[in-house]
Amino acid sequence: MDSYCIKPEYVARTNARTKVENIEDYWTEQRIRLSGQYQWDVYRLAAQHLTQHPGASVADVGCGYPRKAQQLLAPQADRLTLFDQPSMAPLMAAQFPQFDFVPVDLEAGLGEYDRQFDCVVCADVIEHLIDPTALVNVLKALLAPSGYLFISTPERDAAHGKQCTASKHPEHVREWNLEEFQNYLRRCGLQVRQQQQLPFKRLNPLLAACAPVLAGLNPARFRSCQLVVCQLQ
Repeated sequence: MDSYCIKPEYVARTNARTKVENIEDYWTEQRIRLSGQYQWDVYRLAAQHLTQHPGASVADVGCGYPRKAQQLLAPQADRLTLFDQPSMAPLMAAQFPQFDFVPVDLEAGLGEYDRQFDCVVCADVIEHLIDPTALVNVLKALLAPSGYLFISTPERDAAHGKQCTASKHPEHVREWNLEEFQNYLRRCGLQVRQQQQLPFKRLNPLLAACAPVLAGLNPARFRSCQLVVCQLQ
């Protein structure tokens, strides 16, 4: 059985709770509000990258409720395309008609879809999947030859401690630490250009300014999201 470069004593879940059939019940007001907070810095850094690459095409894969994509990526993108499960289509058509939406099963591939993008963002999706390599193959197929992939996932050691051998989050199949995730992405044929640890949630300006100091005291809050910036080999 593939360990996906995770330490041998780690126990991954054998089922995934990823597909949502009833979007109206799932995307409550509270979930929508929180969706604009989690992985904020992943999108912020991707948007910062886009300011140096005007006219870039951008894909947000596993976008969920795309508030961060709308606020941070769209203003910098020549064109923004959103990818998520088919049940999201009515919500996207009703609330975000200005963006292209592509329904996709991330573990089944893209089918005949063959467009590529200058920047691909995939924020905290991979830990939810039984077969993460299927997702990585989708991301590679979407990435233009000189494009950049911004992919994030929880940093297990910061979130739960180095002795953790199973995810404590019921919706996460598996979680990687920094070294494991870098090794896994390289094994999948990606060049790792940058890797860093970020807060898992948006910070107010005061906390953001103090984050470098506070990270050592509370890594779960300030360093438990790992972002890797990659390119194709």
